[in-house]
Amino acid sequence: MKNLHEIEEKINILLKKNTIGLGKMNKAFLLSVFILMLTINLISASDVSVWQGQYYTGTVFNIGTYEFNFTVYDALTGGDTCYSNTTTLTTGNWGDWETEQGEVGSACNNASKDYYLNINIDGVDQTPRRRLIVWDSLRKDVDEITTGKLETSSQVIAPTIQADTEIIAPTINASHIITTNVTTTETGFFSNLGSLVDRIINLWVIDINATGNIETSQNVSAEYFKGDGSLLTNLPSLTPVYLENNLTATNETYTTIFTIALTPNKMNVIRAYLAQSSSADGVAIRNRVIINATGPAGFCSLETLNGATTRSIQNIQVGTNSEDTGVTTLPAGLDILNIPFINFATCAILADADQTNLIIQFTSETEDTVTTHAGAYYTNAVN
Repeated sequence: MKNLHEIEEKINILLKKNTIGLGKMNKAFLLSVFILMLTINLISASDVSVWQGQYYTGTVFNIGTYEFNFTVYDALTGGDTCYSNTTTLTTGNWGDWETEQGEVGSACNNASKDYYLNINIDGVDQTPRRRLIVWDSLRKDVDEITTGKLETSSQVIAPTIQADTEIIAPTINASHIITTNVTTTETGFFSNLGSLVDRIINLWVIDINATGNIETSQNVSAEYFKGDGSLLTNLPSLTPVYLENNLTATNETYTTIFTIALTPNKMNVIRAYLAQSSSADGVAIRNRVIINATGPAGFCSLETLNGATTRSIQNIQVGTNSEDTGVTTLPAGLDILNIPFINFATCAILADADQTNLIIQFTSETEDTVTTHAGAYYTNAVN
C-alpha cells in the first residue's frame, strides 16, 4: 500500500508540471503504465523460482560474468524439456550466484512426472541434474483434485477411485471404484460386484459365465434356458431340451440320443419324444434306456410304432447295460422318403448321488441306416 501511494504522489507531481505537456490521453497512458507494471509484479511473484549456488573448479572459485542456461527436464538423463532460459550472471567473491526464473511452475506442472534442473555455464553442463520438488502438483503425499479430465494411456492403481462422471483408461486396478456407471468394452474382473443387492440398479451384459450360483429373489427372464432344467424351480412349464442335429445308427453299436442329468434323491419324471425313420422298408429300430451307475433307479415305458395304426408298449427296469429295448418294425409304406414317425420313452427315476445321468440310445437291427431326427426332445420334471 505504501509503494502504491508513493507512485500516485509522483504521478500527481508530474501531471501538475506544465513542462511535461501531458493532455488527458497522456495522463491516462502514464497511469496505465504504472498500474500495468504493478499488476505484472503481483502476478509473476506467485510463479517465481529462486535458484542459487557456487561456481568453482576444483578448489578455485570462478569469479566473473558468465552465461548460465537453466533447462528443466522430465528425466534424470535424456527426457523432454518443459522450460529453458539463458541468463548472464556475475558471480561473487566465493563464486556465488543467484537467479530468479519466472513461470517455471506453470510450464512444468504435470503431477505424474518428476522434474530435474540442468545448469549449463558457458557451454559446460554442471552434472548431475538437480531434482525439483518445489511445486504442490509434484508432491505425491497430498490429495490431487481436478475439475477436468484425468486421462492415461497406461494404468491407474489406487486403493479408491471416485468419479462423478467418467473414468476412461485401458486398465483400472482398485479395491473400490465408486462411480455412477461402469462401462467396459473388454473384460472386467470383480471379486465382489456390489456388496448389497441394491448397489446395482441396472446391469447390461452380453454373456454371463458362472461356475457358481446365480441367485435372485426376483425374476429371471430369458428367451430360453440351455441344459436339462433339472435345477430350475417354480417354472410355469417344463422346458424342452432339443436334439440339434440328425443322428444315424446301424446294427454295429448303439448311438446316444440324449444324456439327461439326474437330480439325486429326487423323483425325475422324464418324457422323451423321438422322431425316427428308416432308410429301408421293414427295418426295425431298437431304442433303449440305461443309467450310468448301479443302484436304485426305476422303470421306463417304451412306446413304439409297429404298424400304420398300431403301437406296442414295453416296460423295462433301468440298468447300466439294459438289453430290454423297444422294437419298431416298420411296415411297408411308412418309410417312403425317410418320413419320420414318433416313438416315446417315459421314465420314473429315483437316483442316488452316483447315478448322475440317464442315457437314451438307439440302433438298427440290420446294416441299414436308421435316423433320429433333429427336433426330437425330452422334458424332465423334478420334485
